[in-house]
Amino acid sequence: MRIRRDASGSGAEELIASGGGVHNRRLMAQIAAFLPKCRIATTDEFGIDPDAKEAIAFAILAYRTWKHQTGNLPSATGARRAVILGKVTMAD
Repeated sequence: MRIRRDASGSGAEELIASGGGVHNRRLMAQIAAFLPKCRIATTDEFGIDPDAKEAIAFAILAYRTWKHQTGNLPSATGARRAVILGKVTMAD
């Protein structure tokens, strides 16, 4: 889920949701009620299947590992430091 703030910084202007929850009408209605001034969209409107969220996330993590880049966010996970996630092993 991504929230874009309005220019004044006073609140959300648009929320873009993805994942299986977008199929839950009640959940989406509750989000819309909680953010009445916010446009609610799904990634489908941008050409990305909402159900592909997990596959895309793992592809990004795999790419970062391949490029020797860190893949965790210590401020969100509580990890002591940023690290490369996983290991690339070439098969014979």
